[in-house]
Amino acid sequence: MAAAAAADGQWVRGEDPDAIIDVAAGLLTSGTPVATLDAAATRLAALLPYDDVTVYAPNPDGRTYRALHAVGRWVPQVMAELAVDLAEGVTGRVLADHRARLVPDARLEPASSFVDGTGDPAESLVSVPLLATGGCLGVLNVYRAGVDRPFSAREATTIKRLGRLTAVALGVAQEREALRREARTDALTGALNRRGLAERLEALVAAGRAFAVVLLDLDHFKAVNDRHGHAEGDRVLAEAARALATTLRRDDAVARFGGEEFAILMPDARAEELLERVTRLRAAVASVRVAGAPVRCSAGVAGWPEHSDVLRAADAALYSAKRGGRDRACAA
Repeated sequence: MAAAAAADGQWVRGEDPDAIIDVAAGLLTSGTPVATLDAAATRLAALLPYDDVTVYAPNPDGRTYRALHAVGRWVPQVMAELAVDLAEGVTGRVLADHRARLVPDARLEPASSFVDGTGDPAESLVSVPLLATGGCLGVLNVYRAGVDRPFSAREATTIKRLGRLTAVALGVAQEREALRREARTDALTGALNRRGLAERLEALVAAGRAFAVVLLDLDHFKAVNDRHGHAEGDRVLAEAARALATTLRRDDAVARFGGEEFAILMPDARAEELLERVTRLRAAVASVRVAGAPVRCSAGVAGWPEHSDVLRAADAALYSAKRGGRDRACAA
């Protein structure tokens, strides 16, 4: 449907019920939070002209906020700011009081603050809260660059409508993402579960990307449960998972493979560095203590594509380590 022109020359397609229905359908079927925010920016472009869109969200510390998503001229600069004080900027005010703002010229707005590296641009801004059932998910900021190019009140209303739709769609997408994450995560340790590990392995194999797998088994773990109780055993497992996670590189992953067994997935791991990395993994586990004594573990290592069934190969190597006296590592 073509955009209809108002007497003031502004686009008014956002006032068309069919256009709003199209936007809602596009947002709700987007899937992931990132896809939802991409869809919001794309759909907005069909309703009115703009230059930049940024979605901000509060950080867990409750005192700062950061950009979740950005489209436009300054994406690297915007996404580089990881913690902006809530007292700063129009965005901070909208996050605080959940009231939308229309700023005709950011340079003349006392509350304005500008992202480092973007200068002091002449631009108009509409900032709207993304309000959902659980509270304020963030703020949608829409910018138009240039002198004397302010958003009209009618355009601000359209952006507010988009903000309401985006908040609903983003909330749904975040809930779906949380459910997917829970389905792939071990509840006790926060590590991946076997399903999550299998999906990572399948993706790497499909991409033809080499990787190594280390299977770690906590030695004599049954004795921990028998002597100190299952609560202590659970603590040891959770702390071991956290300790292992501190050794990981960006693309690595740790999974609870079963009982007291963990799998560490290391994409692109070089053969010459595996010994050192396995040593670090075992040292991380040993940092966990039970009755003052370090927790020991056995390890088995295998790589793909050298081993087509890499998990079975790593498990065989782990069995060799345990059969050889435990508290050691073996390679497939």
